Amino acid sequence: MVPIHVGYHLNYINTPNFESKWVKNIKSILIETGHTDLWEQQDTIHSISIKNRINQTLIDQNQQHWPSQPEHSNKGKCYAVFKVNICMEEYLTKLNKTDPLSLLKFRSGNHFFSIETGRWDDIEISERQCRQCHMPSEVADKFHYLLKCPHFSKDRQTLIKNTIIKDPACSNSNN
Repeated sequence: MVPIHVGYHLNYINTPNFESKWVKNIKSILIETGHTDLWEQQDTIHSISIKNRINQTLIDQNQQHWPSQPEHSNKGKCYAVFKVNICMEEYLTKLNKTDPLSLLKFRSGNHFFSIETGRWDDIEISERQCRQCHMPSEVADKFHYLLKCPHFSKDRQTLIKNTIIKDPACSNSNN
């Protein structure tokens, strides 16, 4: 096994005026995952065992917290409509090389649709309208762009054939 060598040792880190964001982040991750022993025993731990222990702990923690996390925000609720399990989505490996990044940006809210840019500018959600169709009283969210916006109706007809479209915001109603 290969011993860890990160260029810093605990004694050096504890010297006055030493500052490293990278080292602080490593220490923070070890503490948050319950592995303070790895921080305190730097010279006796092997890199392979650290990687495996931290990786498994992070997986376990995320699986425990995942079901409740999306419920804490509107963005999270929307994301939960698409993502129900923590796993690599199979379609990501089947897309052209440039497509996964665009899709991931869309799914995670890393885009310039009005629903996001309005949040950055403190615009009320009800005022975040689509720049493509300007439909009154239509919030320009992902559901709007994917399934309602007239501007994209031709694309929808081509790409979403024979699909029942249901608004997740109305899933509790009898409509």
